[in-house]
Amino acid sequence: MNQTNRETDNGKRRPDEKIVVGAVSAAIWRETAQSASGHDYTKVAAVIERSYRDDRGGWQQTNRYGSVRELMQLRLVVDRTIERLLDSERGEDA
Repeated sequence: MNQTNRETDNGKRRPDEKIVVGAVSAAIWRETAQSASGHDYTKVAAVIERSYRDDRGGWQQTNRYGSVRELMQLRLVVDRTIERLLDSERGEDA
């Protein structure tokens, strides 16, 4: 995927994939790198956070989970993220 397709109007890079359950989401980032021996490989990172509205009504993100419901959403997001990454490794991209 080229860099242009992953940029927003303000030039910020978008994640390659996003998985959302309720207020919890995972952003999956992929980047091509080169090993010391010159072989290309893909580095993968997942950033998981919970969205909430602050006292002024603005959206904020956190990595704190304060209820059983939020922890259940977190578990589902982690499970789905792992499944998606394993599918990618096996070449089963959707």
